[in-house]
Amino acid sequence: MKRRLKILLSGIFFGIALLLSAVCCFAGEEEDQLNFTVEVEGEFALGQYTYWTITPDSPGDYTYECAVYVTQDSISEFDDGMIGVLRSRENKLHFMPVVPGDYNVLLSITDNLTGKGAYKWLSYSSEPAEGFPSVRTVVEQAAAECCAECSTEYEKALWLYRYVMNRRPADFIDWKLDMEWEFHNAEGILIRGDGVCQSYAEAYAMLCHAAGLEADVVIGFIGKEGHAWDMVRIDGTWVLAEPTSDNGGCELFGLTYDSMSAFAYTFSHTMLGNDFRQCTTLEYNPVYQKKKDGLVLPVCDNASEEALLRFWAETTMIFKSGRFNAELAI
Repeated sequence: MKRRLKILLSGIFFGIALLLSAVCCFAGEEEDQLNFTVEVEGEFALGQYTYWTITPDSPGDYTYECAVYVTQDSISEFDDGMIGVLRSRENKLHFMPVVPGDYNVLLSITDNLTGKGAYKWLSYSSEPAEGFPSVRTVVEQAAAECCAECSTEYEKALWLYRYVMNRRPADFIDWKLDMEWEFHNAEGILIRGDGVCQSYAEAYAMLCHAAGLEADVVIGFIGKEGHAWDMVRIDGTWVLAEPTSDNGGCELFGLTYDSMSAFAYTFSHTMLGNDFRQCTTLEYNPVYQKKKDGLVLPVCDNASEEALLRFWAETTMIFKSGRFNAELAI
């Protein structure tokens, strides 16, 4: 009886000890949680920079991040609302809204030693103002101009491709500050004049849709690096377009699945589920046509030596068709 009582009491005490241990551990985790305060500078208004100074509760080695989402008049299935992200080792972050809409700003910090993090959401709204068109407005105006100047699907697709290539940042944008950002959606290229591959691809696909062309965003890799580009349908035939790697004048348009695969491009999927493997003809590639017609091929405008070599490596593979010599004169 005494032994049973001892066992029972031992079990009770062991259970209490476990409970206390769990409570203590939970309390310890609560004490170890990161927290920070935010000081806001500037009015969140179109064409003006807002600054957020993040101060952690305890000193340490941190990475600071700002991600911005906007809800506006959506123009296509490619618009997911995420404008971009800024990562910095400095605790003062910035952003300038350039399109009207309702904004959600995600501020976060990560302890580089422990990996622990914390975040806060802030909400803002920017009203329409003269000189600050929405993405929908820019797309519709460009598509209207394109359709007025072009009659065939090929002409429209190439016109819109060159339109994306010629985008430049608006005069009121501080180029140095915006260069610190990674702009992901079409707003980056169409309004800010800068963006990652996703921004280029989404912008071109949106423009094509607005002009009545079928287009899709292709998701994949260049080597081991994630990448996005486009496919557009011309006269019933799908071709590939690579606006991100085109530094101006290179005409990486009307490419084939094989030519891009040979240059370390690998495909994952398309956003709308189209079959990118249908892209098998070079008949819509401007460089191909110029070489075919005996014209001198263009040199990429304002392209670095590395980008130029990359372009000619690409075109060398494009022209391995046996119909003419792949040696290109620069």
